[in-house]
Amino acid sequence: MSMENLSQIFFNWNVRNKNIVIDVFKIGYLLITTVLVLTAYLLSRHERIIGIYAMGELSGKIAISFFCLTILPGILRRFSFRNVTISLIMLYRRHLGISTFAFAFYHYAAIRLFPILFGGDPFIVWLPIFEVFGVFSLYTMALLFFTSNVWSIQKLGKWWGRIHALIYCIAWTIFGHVFLQEISFWTILIGSCAILETISLIYFYSQKNTAT
Repeated sequence: MSMENLSQIFFNWNVRNKNIVIDVFKIGYLLITTVLVLTAYLLSRHERIIGIYAMGELSGKIAISFFCLTILPGILRRFSFRNVTISLIMLYRRHLGISTFAFAFYHYAAIRLFPILFGGDPFIVWLPIFEVFGVFSLYTMALLFFTSNVWSIQKLGKWWGRIHALIYCIAWTIFGHVFLQEISFWTILIGSCAILETISLIYFYSQKNTAT
């Protein structure tokens, strides 16, 4: 059996069992919330656990991975590239986006927010520039998170699309957040996605203008 046939079988299974997979996502949200509360509790007791910072860093990397998966279908479809893998990602795109925000928020909470609120770390008025990029990315992403539902699509109308177009800007601010700290695999990954996102938009609208 070819890889293409296996991919199609896997996709068909996901179509039939989509609700089961979504339930797994929901269990993941519950686990992240539980870990978030536990982290706040430990820091409130001034438990300086090295693992919390490491988990915050790991959560940030997972958030970048989910973010790149979320924008990948849009990039490829603008280049008229379609396959089973893209269709599979589209099945769960909303939940990948929600997961992106959940992991990004834990990254922020564990490394910066909770240590200030509960751990006794000093509040910094003038943030380092890389943190400015990070905070801007997170709180802009929150708009997408809170409108990732059918009710928002119906009520916001054309404004829903305008709000979610902020993802094009977020790709670059996440890149700025990572790039200004170090050059690593994660810098290359999010940088490549941001560049491809921009190129795909330019290509799509140039083709659209040519057609008209």
